[in-house]
Amino acid sequence: MKNIFSEKNPIIKLLTLICNLIILNFVIILTSLPIFTIGASLSAAYRTIYVINTQSNPSIIASYVNSFKENFKKSTVVWLFLLFGFLFVFSDLYIIFFVIDKTFLFLQFPAWIIFFVLISFILYCFPILSCYDYTDKHLAKNVILISLANMPITFTFVVIHAALLFIASSSLYAFAVTLFFFIIIGFAFILYTFSTFIFNALNKCIREE
Repeated sequence: MKNIFSEKNPIIKLLTLICNLIILNFVIILTSLPIFTIGASLSAAYRTIYVINTQSNPSIIASYVNSFKENFKKSTVVWLFLLFGFLFVFSDLYIIFFVIDKTFLFLQFPAWIIFFVLISFILYCFPILSCYDYTDKHLAKNVILISLANMPITFTFVVIHAALLFIASSSLYAFAVTLFFFIIIGFAFILYTFSTFIFNALNKCIREE
């Protein structure tokens, strides 16, 4: 009977992980509401996921808050830069598709390349910021090297995000189900799943430096 409630029991470990991710998802949403704090939220989330994977009884909220405060300045600067980049790309795409003549549709390709680069930065820069203290120049260099060295993973992550957006926009029911999933556990679950690949890529890159 004791073994059933043991921390080593796979079912108990799974239930504990789910509870931790639900708590983490709540604080991610709460701290991301101002929009400009999303970068700090992502860094704190990745750091907390690292704590979840390495400690037996992690304090989710305490770990998250400490990391959020520690990385707030640098993560916010990086996020605002990326946000400006996305606004620039979306503005370009809007002009290309809806304003100028259709003969200039080929101009969309540079915009999509920039969009892919920005997505790559989002995927890798915040996990790096959560664990390593790099200068902006060193951070950009590592993000580029890691994203290129792990192009299949990078491309897969981009496709998964695009697929989620497509599914959510396919119908009102799909949107409601997707929204409910993300409100309860979705953000934390996706970051936790991705962190397995991302942290492995980071560790490999850091060892090779």
